[in-house]
Amino acid sequence: MWNTAIRQTAVSRRLIDLLRVAPIPFLRIDSSSAYLVNLHFTDMVIMPALPVAVMGRGSDDSCDVVVGMDVIGLGEFSITVIGGESTVSFRLRRRLS
Repeated sequence: MWNTAIRQTAVSRRLIDLLRVAPIPFLRIDSSSAYLVNLHFTDMVIMPALPVAVMGRGSDDSCDVVVGMDVIGLGEFSITVIGGESTVSFRLRRRLS
C-alpha cells in the first residue's frame, strides 16, 4: 500500500516475525523499534537497508507493507486512470547506493 499521509514506511508485525528480523538497538522510529529491510518493488527498483517501523495496533491485517513518504519522496510516484483502469507507477530520481 502506498500512503502519502505517513512519513515512515512500515511493515506488519506478522512480516517481521515471519522474516525473523531483529530490531536495530540504536534506532527508534516514533518511539518504537526500528528494523532494516531490503524492499524490492521490481528488479530495477530496490531499496537496500531501509529503516522501517512496525505498524501499530488496529492496522489493516490484509497489508504487510505501507510505503511512506520516506520512499515516495525519493522518486516519481503517479496514479493514472484511463478508461476506468488505474495504473500506479514509481521510479527513482537517482540511483541508490
